[in-house]
Amino acid sequence: MNNKVAVLSVLVVSLIIVSSVAVVVINNNPKEEWKTECFTYKTYDNALKDNTEMPVYYSDGFFSHPSTEYNPDLMVFALSLELSCGYDPEDMKDKPTSVLGLLRDMGCGNAMVNEYFTKKPTMTSTAMAIGSKQIGDSTVIFLVLNGARYSSEFASNLMMGLEGDHKGFSISRDDGLEFLRTFISDNGITGKTKILVTGYSRTSAASNLIAAYLSDAIAEGKVHERIGNIDITKESVYGFGFSVPYCAYYDRTSGDPLPTDERYDNIWYTVNPDDVVPRLPPSSYGFARYGHIKSLPVRNDDAATKMLEYIAHYVGEDEVSMYDVSTFKDNPSEGIYTLGDMYRGFVNKFFKTLGTREHYAVDMEDDLSLALFTIMSEDDLILDIFVEMGGIIQFVKDLISHYGKGDYYDYFIQFVQPVCDRRGCPESAGAILHSIGYLTEVATEYADGNLLNLLLEPYFISMVSNFNLLVLPHYPFVTLCYLMQESSLYDF
Repeated sequence: MNNKVAVLSVLVVSLIIVSSVAVVVINNNPKEEWKTECFTYKTYDNALKDNTEMPVYYSDGFFSHPSTEYNPDLMVFALSLELSCGYDPEDMKDKPTSVLGLLRDMGCGNAMVNEYFTKKPTMTSTAMAIGSKQIGDSTVIFLVLNGARYSSEFASNLMMGLEGDHKGFSISRDDGLEFLRTFISDNGITGKTKILVTGYSRTSAASNLIAAYLSDAIAEGKVHERIGNIDITKESVYGFGFSVPYCAYYDRTSGDPLPTDERYDNIWYTVNPDDVVPRLPPSSYGFARYGHIKSLPVRNDDAATKMLEYIAHYVGEDEVSMYDVSTFKDNPSEGIYTLGDMYRGFVNKFFKTLGTREHYAVDMEDDLSLALFTIMSEDDLILDIFVEMGGIIQFVKDLISHYGKGDYYDYFIQFVQPVCDRRGCPESAGAILHSIGYLTEVATEYADGNLLNLLLEPYFISMVSNFNLLVLPHYPFVTLCYLMQESSLYDF
């Protein structure tokens, strides 16, 4: 009897030990369970104005964490995957090689891009890449929207629309969702699925809206109806956006979930307080963003210094000065101590001058969007117009002489129309002239009726004084090198 008790006791103790070991393994740090690999990709360095090669760490274990938990390793990876779209080769057909190479290195054998990665863009097109791989019992899909390096599609940023979500960003959202649906169908993807969607700047707005759309479908039980024959949860959809403009319209009287509602806890996005892009279009028009905001610590001197150290290590020591905003020339008497102060004041004043969203959408939007698209599509178009008119000085003189008078349009069209005709964009001549008129009108009103007053306007003075810094906070390497500080994978 005692022997039986002893044997039973040994068995019980053994089971306890085995169970304890199992618990330790299950609760172990995922980074120790999964292989982490370092890959390289090519992207465009905005400061250097050339391509460069960057490292990125990836592990399947990133997806063992739910999307509702902040994961700095995955955040850096998502931005790096986005930046791999920014490779800018001489031959357009080679542009997808960097993002496709990275996706395939990760194990996405079915990686592909859409047609706009290698063809001339339209005003509203978006270049996209997608691929998937099996991780455990789930198919993981990577949807990448190119905002790292693009061209005349930029004009869609001006397409706010009369109501609802930003029109231009919504078109990109819808295209991205259709690209995702087609990929799921064509590859026969069913069952447990995880989706990562990422974008930067213009496309970060689209990725924010796509992630929100997926989250709504999950919350409302309509995934199969809206997306495909897949099973996803809030925790298995990873939405990332970097330098995100305002994109979603939120009506507080609608009863819809707040953009910060827990159903969107799987969406993460960054803003740089010194960057003008996340301030546009203005929140005063009712625009918002979904999910968790991560504001870069640009006011923390230690973090800012370390950001430059990461630039030196990963990008190049010769480029550190190009990314240094500490040279900002402030204006304490006007309360302008940082780029963020300057942009906050300017954006508020500018859109107050511009008027309502309805006024902009009805009276200006179409002409401004078409004019900008044409100018960005046709190299040196504006220079040709100046030449047609006898030079930029003559253009300015004529603008002063004729603007606000009944002959403005008739006078300028005789110079602008022939140039547009020769370029094969005759329909854009009127849009360009109307846009010049709109901008001159807004600038004049902004300057209290006299453009010369701009020489004394504090925000204008600050922008001129800091001209070399204006777009620097929007450069993706700034965001990348702040985020790298939070990931131990990039310690050096």
